Amino acid sequence: MNKNIDMSLNNLGTCFFLMFQIVDFKMGHNLILMSLKLKEMFNN
Repeated sequence: MNKNIDMSLNNLGTCFFLMFQIVDFKMGHNLILMSLKLKEMFNN
């Protein structure tokens, strides 16, 4: 019984970890795009 609970908790942890990694990647991508746009604005 305890083993099953540990396994499901482990799976939940991996799912959250992957979700956060994807969110971080998207946020980082948006930040890079925003900084590039700001650079273009300042150059013009």
